[in-house]
Amino acid sequence: MRCLLCLGLLGLLGLAAPASADVLPATFKPPQESSTGKGPVAVTVTYINDWGPARDVISVNKGNCSRSLLWGNFSGYFWRRQDLPMGADCAPNAIAHVDLDGNGFSDTAVVCDDKLRVFFSFEEPIPPAASTNPLVGETDLHGIATADFENGTQELVTLSSVRKAAILVRYLPDGVIQATLYPFARAPVDVAAAEITRDGHADFVTVEDTGTVTLMAGKGNGAFHARKKFNVPSGASRVALADATGDGKADILVAGRGFVSVLPGNGNGEFGKAITSITNVDATSFAVRDVNMDARVDVVVASNKTPSHGSRLCLSPRATAGAVSPPTDPRGPRASRWAR
Repeated sequence: MRCLLCLGLLGLLGLAAPASADVLPATFKPPQESSTGKGPVAVTVTYINDWGPARDVISVNKGNCSRSLLWGNFSGYFWRRQDLPMGADCAPNAIAHVDLDGNGFSDTAVVCDDKLRVFFSFEEPIPPAASTNPLVGETDLHGIATADFENGTQELVTLSSVRKAAILVRYLPDGVIQATLYPFARAPVDVAAAEITRDGHADFVTVEDTGTVTLMAGKGNGAFHARKKFNVPSGASRVALADATGDGKADILVAGRGFVSVLPGNGNGEFGKAITSITNVDATSFAVRDVNMDARVDVVVASNKTPSHGSRLCLSPRATAGAVSPPTDPRGPRASRWAR
């Protein structure tokens, strides 16, 4: 069965926010497809070599325990793909690409069911004997987000269903890991982080599949303000943060079983009612970035639950009118072959 990365530039055009030429409605063009390794479960949009100009994509693939590196060319297709094995002992479910050790080069952090694995720059994995990992023994880690919550260093946030908690993880220069737990009444299913309250401090949000988003607004010293909760459609499984409406204020985006929803932000930690568009994609993973470099937010949705094509990541350029289109293949039956 072919594994497709259906990369969907789901550009958002026009939410029910203040009427303005700068506010965009939630409509999308049909997605484009590129291939990945077998069974992609998570994806991130980044610069693989820490420089542009075109955006790239990294997916982690549960079907063959690998990472797929896809180099972009501005079109939504990817001209080069490289698969890297991660070892049979890692069942991946989330990925982030960020500089964790402060050397100026981005590292790849992969959340597996029972461990957090980091591949430092130039594919140098962290030496197990040189690290103290308090996450050892977990059985259901999932989700990942990165931000500077304290003292100018990048931290990771991952989730535990058994603990019903978010876990804030900091890597120290000697490889030692520090972890802090933040319990929830219900177990979150995904997490995202960014500065969204305009106070200069990083925040993170979680989403529950019952339809609740929780905002953890950071204080800049590793602590957080009182939690705020917002409603989204039931079945939401992925969350991301970006200015989807083009008004300069961060919005909350969620994806789930056949939909993408946007909660328009007002810039101070409050968010409007969710605006939902149908995608017909059961989101396995979800990333938000300007992929085609048109200065507008795009959405990347990965799914390994497609009946005809197996795994794919859908990239759908922004539309000017109409509803979100279902994933289609604009190149016909040979879409699994990535462009060169």
